[in-house]
Amino acid sequence: MPPIYGLADWPGPVMIGDWGWENGRLVTVGIAHGDPTGDGPAVQVATTVHDPGTAVASLRMASAEAARHEDDALRRHHEADVAPSGQVDLLVDSAPVRFELWKEGDRWWAATAYAGYGLVVEARRTAVGPLALVRV
Repeated sequence: MPPIYGLADWPGPVMIGDWGWENGRLVTVGIAHGDPTGDGPAVQVATTVHDPGTAVASLRMASAEAARHEDDALRRHHEADVAPSGQVDLLVDSAPVRFELWKEGDRWWAATAYAGYGLVVEARRTAVGPLALVRV
């Protein structure tokens, strides 16, 4: 099972985030922080056995509006799979770790390989960095 990470000192609600299984094996675990209704700040931290950049592309596709037709869907797929727009250092278990960063409107995603797993942060209405992640 991938290790579980969450935000240190988050003042709001914390709940189980996205979890995923493949062939009966747990491959992704997540902890969600913040407002589940979509109106306030929220951060989800997920650990996966998969490539963290691919996980971000999937999350970006899921956050996009529904495509109106096939050409629009293909365009959105290519946009979601773009290179990161920058980098950000986040603390993981009190040590700085470099993450690749994607930004879009009031949302951002960060991903890195860490301790043999992919570590992904998805945030909305929250400033990019400085976040501190801790193993739960």
